[in-house]
Amino acid sequence: MIAFAVSAGVCLSSAACFLALGLKRPIDPGHVTFSALMGACALFQLTVGALHAAPSLDQAIELSRWAVVLAIVIVALLWGFVHKYTAVPAPRAVSAALLIASLFFLAYDLATPKGLMFEALADPSETSPTKVSGSFAIVPTGPFHLAWQSFNVGVGFWCGIVALRSARRVRFRQGIGISSGILGVTVSMTVDLIRNALELNWSYVGGYGVTVMAILLTIQLAVDSRNKEIRLTQMLADALRFRDRLNTPLQTLHFTLEVTAAEGTYSVSRLDRLRSAVSALSEFSRGLRRLSEDDPQRDATSRNAVERVPTADPKPNYDTQCHIDT
Repeated sequence: MIAFAVSAGVCLSSAACFLALGLKRPIDPGHVTFSALMGACALFQLTVGALHAAPSLDQAIELSRWAVVLAIVIVALLWGFVHKYTAVPAPRAVSAALLIASLFFLAYDLATPKGLMFEALADPSETSPTKVSGSFAIVPTGPFHLAWQSFNVGVGFWCGIVALRSARRVRFRQGIGISSGILGVTVSMTVDLIRNALELNWSYVGGYGVTVMAILLTIQLAVDSRNKEIRLTQMLADALRFRDRLNTPLQTLHFTLEVTAAEGTYSVSRLDRLRSAVSALSEFSRGLRRLSEDDPQRDATSRNAVERVPTADPKPNYDTQCHIDT
């Protein structure tokens, strides 16, 4: 029970961290999905820990129903997260098949008297305290239970293949990190499937696989977030250097326009258009300047000025600030 509680704590802390990251504007669907996945894993670990220590068959059956529901949610969220993170589109036919199968197993688990895990029990006398309290995994496994476990293993292998496909394309490190985490939980599910199919007296390892997946995926996403922050910092530094290089040509152009206007070389309409263009470029330069300052209006005005160069104002700004060294 302690091991499951520790694993649930790891998953819950990861869920809280990435929920905070995902809800920052702009909202990141990948981080939000991963946060939901980790939250479901935390609840699953706590439920499985309570199921291992269930004192009676009735309580074990009730807990097993919730464990199956949470496992179905985890598989669905893992499917969505992997395809969202790797940007590999999920085939509609396969997605529809996964949805139908998940709904079938969910309905079977909730509708049958003994649930999906305990379907093979002929009667309550078949279960002794040693078979339920402390180790529900020794309970005989039925065909639907084996089919459900096989389905989960198949989804795990599919997600691992999708992650490896992304590694072969352009995101090698990210794909390897995600596939390693998925491989951990898939191997543990495969071991449990073999144990149940052959009725071997092995320990339950699925919960440890969930822990391995949570740790590896959390590390990978944390590294990605850090790398993204570094890239954004570098982009900001490049933008500021661009602003500095843009400043001198703007001053020269503005000075030339003022001299030309005084001499009357160009028509008034053409000068107005040139002044409007200079105003737009100057506003863009000022927006870049504000990004390097601790400005309360940074999120509103400066970001908009950097994301796109403002269009020329129909009434040009003749008061464009510009300093010329003489």
